[in-house]
Amino acid sequence: CDIFVSYCGYMSEYNSGKIDDNDSDDCVVPIYAAVIDTWKWYKARGNTVQVSHMGGSGALPEYVDLYPGCLVFYDYSHDYDPNDNWLDHIGIVTEYDAESGIITVISGNSYDKSGYSGKYYVAIKTQSATADGIYGYAFPEYNHK
Repeated sequence: CDIFVSYCGYMSEYNSGKIDDNDSDDCVVPIYAAVIDTWKWYKARGNTVQVSHMGGSGALPEYVDLYPGCLVFYDYSHDYDPNDNWLDHIGIVTEYDAESGIITVISGNSYDKSGYSGKYYVAIKTQSATADGIYGYAFPEYNHK
């Protein structure tokens, strides 16, 4: 899933086009394979907000301004521990309706939990912005270039 997000960022007009550019001031979407590394990269830059404490209910606080291109991080197993270094999934917000609190997310490495397909794929889904399992959001600075 993080490789899908990294690929999208790498192919966008907002990255420098260099694979090893995570430490550059020009990097907007870092290239990582582990979700926790991407979370830590944005957190180190002050560009994250944790919402897991909201317990899947209510609207996002007003200071959280989601926009297309924000990254959503998931901890489905609710076992994230900063010392354990684990988050389960990542996706890209494509739409946010502030009135309803609904986000649309595209993500790679999604899995059909019903067991029907048994395959991983790119998926688009809609859900509450504070849905159970959402750990937090990162805010790429697309306009800084």
